[in-house]
This record gives sequence, structure tokens and C-alpha cells, in this order.
Amino acid sequence: MKTAKLLICVNLLFGSVLWAQTTPQDSLLDYYSKYPKQAVQDAERMYRQAIKKKDNQLLIKSLIIKTGYCLKINRDDYASLLANLEEHIRQEKDAVAGSILHSYTAQLYDDYYDNNYHIIRQRTTLKEAETNDINTWSSNLFEEKIYGHLTASMTHAGELQDIPASSYKDILITGADSDTLRPTLYDFLCHRALDILSGRLFSKPAQPLKMAEALFGTASDFINASLSDLSPDAAFYSLDILQKLLAFHQKSGNINALLMNDLKRLDYVNRIVELPNKDSLYLAALQKMRTVYASTPMVVEIVAKEAGIRLNQSNRTTKTPEQERSAKEQILALCNELTEKYPHYNRINLLHDIVNTIKAPTFSTDFP
Repeated sequence: MKTAKLLICVNLLFGSVLWAQTTPQDSLLDYYSKYPKQAVQDAERMYRQAIKKKDNQLLIKSLIIKTGYCLKINRDDYASLLANLEEHIRQEKDAVAGSILHSYTAQLYDDYYDNNYHIIRQRTTLKEAETNDINTWSSNLFEEKIYGHLTASMTHAGELQDIPASSYKDILITGADSDTLRPTLYDFLCHRALDILSGRLFSKPAQPLKMAEALFGTASDFINASLSDLSPDAAFYSLDILQKLLAFHQKSGNINALLMNDLKRLDYVNRIVELPNKDSLYLAALQKMRTVYASTPMVVEIVAKEAGIRLNQSNRTTKTPEQERSAKEQILALCNELTEKYPHYNRINLLHDIVNTIKAPTFSTDFP
């Protein structure tokens, strides 16, 4: 699925891969990578234009370019650049611009934390920051900053939900599926937050069965589940965001976005819940989803996930040849049913690949 990402972000400068597509900015980014000082100069000029024209998109773009390429020139500037961004946020009167800058600032703190984690984790835990010098901060202070900025980036939910992400095309790279699956700035910022939180460490307490069943339940069950027993870590914030995203799309009537966010939720819950029967809960949830969304082509996404999990289970579990053959025949029947029903779905190859994997010849031998 190709959805939206920030046009220019610090992750790009540090080597992460954006969507594999050519954009008009590619040549400019290549040029700036060779001449980062020119990028900073252009960003400063762009910033002055943005102030004069009261152009928030241009303002955001200039700040991101300047910050990213200043870091490329000298990574020791992290503290001052973060302070500069936070000062802009405090003065920013436009809620949308502030939300995007909060998201970007959270990403910068997260990148610094990741790149220096082996040093930071050795520091004595501080109750609060005694100075703005991040070179003295302990892990908890970075996490508070990351969670705080991410939360703030989604605070103006009502306004963000009314703004199409496509209206911010000057600072976003949009993928082919953006308009359907992440149509608003709220979607965009929520998924940015989830991506950032996915790399954070968190405790994994064994979840009470009742809570686990709610987390693995229907979308409505999950939306109404209480998270009050969870510690305020990455898992709590991620689940809270997913609850709000699902509630938004349940109300908006965007079935495709609801389906994909619900799959993301189940994947995440399966990752953090520690129960011996969680695989069964996960598969049961997927099977219920398959029934609910049977009349939409995107049910292919659910079936692909379900078939993949069942195939992995079959390979992991000790079974007789007859049991293994029966399990694979069931998966094949499920995949074939959907490929016949929705042959033109743009990602139908997900099921073709599973079928080919099952039918591929295998060879094994026992050595004496």
C-alpha cells in the first residue's frame, strides 16, 4: 500500500527509504545532498517568503529542510535545532501547522534517542530536565518528549479530520492509496505517530484474558476497551491512537480505511499480548473480519493475512502428513475462492504468492 509521507524529513537524510517512486523533488534532493549549505541558504530564503506570504506549507517545508540539512552538516547542532523548532511551535497560531511541526519534532527526538541509546541508557534517571542540554538527559525524559509531541500532533483531531492530506501536497509525498486509506491529515499524523512508536521499547506484561479478548475482539469491542491498566509507554499510546483511528473511520463510513486500520490493530495486539492462546484469538478475529467484509474486494487483505498465519502454524506444528495436507488444502481453497471472486483486485498477487508457495515442490532427506 502506498500512502503519504513527509516530503523532506530527517529520516530521508539518514538513509531511510521513501516509497519507490520518482518525484519532481528527486533531483533537488540529490543536489542538496551534495551541497547541504546551499539547502540551508535556500531554506532560509524560503522561510522569509513564507512569513511574507503567510504560507504555512512553505513555512513548514523551510523549517524541515533547514533542520535536516543543518544536521547533515553538523549533528552536534541537535539541541539548538530542537529548541528552535519548539520555539516555533509555541508561537505558531495555526493548529494544523503546529500539529505537523509537533510530529516532526517528535521524530527528531526519536532519531536522536535511537542514535545515542547505548549512551543514554547508562545515565541516572532524572525526574525532570535540569537543563535544555539533551546531552545530559536520561531515557525517561526523551520518552516524555516523544510521547508529548506525538500526542500534541493529534490534539486538534476535529480540524485535522476535515482536511484532506492531498491539500498539503507541497510537503507530503502521496502514494497511490493515500486518498482511500489515509485520506485526511489526521490519518497521516496518526500513522506517523504509530510508525515512530513502533521502534520504542516497552514492557510486555501478560494481559488478563478479559482484556486480551477485548483487544482481539471486533472493532467495536476494541474501541470500547479500557486501557487504564496499561502503563504510559509506547504500547499504551499506540493502542490509544488505534482506538481513535478506528472510531473515526467507523463514524466516517470509510470501509477500506476501517478495514486496513483494523488489520494494523490486530497485528499490533498480537505483537504485545503475551498469552499462550493468542494465536487462536488472532485467527478467530481475522475469521470474524473475513465474514464482515466478505462483500468488498479488500477482504483479500484479510484472507492473505489469515492464510499466511495458518500456513506458518502448519509448518511449525508437528502433524501427520494427512493433517498437513488437509490444512494446506483448506488454505488453498480459501485463496482460490477469493482469486476467482476478485480477480482484478490490485493486490490479488498476495494470494497468488501463497498458492505458489504451497504448490512449490519440496525436497527433504534424512541422513543416517
